[in-house]
Amino acid sequence: MNNNNNPLDHFNERSVGWNDLYARPQFRDRLNLFSTKLRQYVPSGEILDYGCGGGIIACEIAGADHKVTGVDGAEGMVAEATRLAADRQLENVSFQHIDPDGWRCSGQYQAIVCSSVLEYVEQDEGLLATLSEGLVESGYLLISIPTKPSLLGFVEDMLLSTVRKRSDTTFANRRYRLVDFEQMLNRCGLQMCETTSFEFPIFGRFGVVCSRIPWLGLMTLVVARKI
Repeated sequence: MNNNNNPLDHFNERSVGWNDLYARPQFRDRLNLFSTKLRQYVPSGEILDYGCGGGIIACEIAGADHKVTGVDGAEGMVAEATRLAADRQLENVSFQHIDPDGWRCSGQYQAIVCSSVLEYVEQDEGLLATLSEGLVESGYLLISIPTKPSLLGFVEDMLLSTVRKRSDTTFANRRYRLVDFEQMLNRCGLQMCETTSFEFPIFGRFGVVCSRIPWLGLMTLVVARKI
């Protein structure tokens, strides 16, 4: 068990076996959503996966027309991602360990993917602004955020307040109302294009169908364009 409140330490400890989560229907749905939306909006180009975790999304979107760079602050996750790319013999995807506090990138990416990261950082708007800077003009940000209000999110928060055992969600700082998140995007030079509700962690494939209902799904995938 993690003995402090540092999410990077927590996810570093969780790195081995992290990609096994994607055997679950709700995580396969997440993978399909990101890869489908990316190819819809950005058929080709240079892609950044910020907070790449075990690299499974980056490896999924790395195709003949996409060059993908994955970065993460947890060394264990980067090691797992590098191993996955080697196992799949992918030459157009690479991974780097970064210090999130000092990381910056110039406007070079046609798209940036950011899955389940923003809720864990203290300065969320600062990270959004940094990601916006990393995009070319009219580039796309595909980012997931925990939804508010969400029935399951409310139940999850109630359980976390009474159970001492730590989980990934324990380290999250916030949930987002879409109207507020859209305003934050605008302040960072980004325009919301579309949203998709997802992640209902029970009932298997039927749960995936349920997750598309905004007040049921725990998460929302937001596609935004740099303006």
